[in-house]
Formats: sequence, structure tokens, C-alpha cells
Amino acid sequence: PDPREAMLRLVEAAAAAHGIGSARCLAVYFRLPVKAAAQAAGILAGRGVLEEVEVQDWPGPVYLHPAAARPRKAAGRALLSPFDSLVFERRRLQQLFGFHYRIEIYTPAARRRFGYYVLPFLLGEKICARGDLKADRAAGLLLVGGAYAEPQAPAGTAAELAQELELLAHWLGLGAVVVQDRGGLAEPLARALGQRPAAAEELALVETSLT
Repeated sequence: PDPREAMLRLVEAAAAAHGIGSARCLAVYFRLPVKAAAQAAGILAGRGVLEEVEVQDWPGPVYLHPAAARPRKAAGRALLSPFDSLVFERRRLQQLFGFHYRIEIYTPAARRRFGYYVLPFLLGEKICARGDLKADRAAGLLLVGGAYAEPQAPAGTAAELAQELELLAHWLGLGAVVVQDRGGLAEPLARALGQRPAAAEELALVETSLT
């Protein structure tokens, strides 16, 4: 296709996926150049394909897709990869959910706040927790190196996260989930899994005994 029309099609598809977003949000969805995506969004708004709107506390312009449900209620539950489209654009994540997130795999261990490979946990319309996860395939374990609840986390967060971790472990072909005693959510999460949180030394012994 013509490059200009291809850009218009990609930006429209990004807007349909997001429902609403800034030009930067729409660009990041398909890793498009921000300037070109902004120009395409403006053209689509001029054609009536998108609607330019204002959102409180968001810098404009912001574009709304006409198919976006209003009002909309989400009822999903998922552990989100750092590269999931919902969390990849960190500014959008902060604006929508009030959730500050940085992947720390490139941060020296002593300076990490939450862990090496941390997945946000979406529950309904809130990102209410995060967990530092590692698949130890040799030991057959899904290791939770730390579990942390957000201030707005509902009462059932630990139980819901436990179910999602068990689902993930099954999908990965791992036999059990083990929670390390790190983070404010670690103890209730371990209880929901029918265990107590393991100290780092205990976890090392468990891994050694199963390998």
C-alpha cells in the first residue's frame, strides 16, 4: 500500500485498540514515528474517523475512536508482560491507572526496588499488585521473588493473584509456586497458596533439593 495510507490505517487500528489515546500512545502501539503518527491522527480527525477530545490532566491533543464503549467496565484478570501493549507506554499507564512502572532488568541488583523481572497484576479496572517472577525449569518451580500490593488493591488481591500464578505455572509446565518472603503481599499470597513465605536461604535449599 501507499506509505501515507498505510500510516493512516495503522494509526486508526491503534486507536481502535486503545479506545482513546494521545498521538504518542497511538504511535507506540505499532512502534511508529511519533511525528508521522501525530500527523495521521490529525488527518483522521479531520475526516471524522477519530474525534479529538480533552481529558482532564492529559496533555492534548487526545483522540477518541468512535467505537470505544462509553461508559466501559473491565473485568479482566491477568499478569502483564513488561512488553504488553497495556503497559509498554509508561506515561499512559500512569495516567490511566496511577501505576508507576519501570522494568529493572538493566538496573544493578542493589538498586532494584521490586526485582529483576516484575509483572504488573491487572484485576478488574485496577493494576493492584506486582510480582517478581522466575521460571526455574530445572526445579519445576515458579518462583515469586517478591510480591507487592498497590495502595488501592482490593481485599481479595492475594487470592486472585494466587489463582493467576497457579494458572501461569500450569501453562509453563511447572509443578508448584513458591513465594519468597519479600514484599508486603508475600505473606497473604503464600497463605492463599496454602504455604508460608520462604526465606531466601530456604528457597535456595528447595531449588537445590529438586535439581
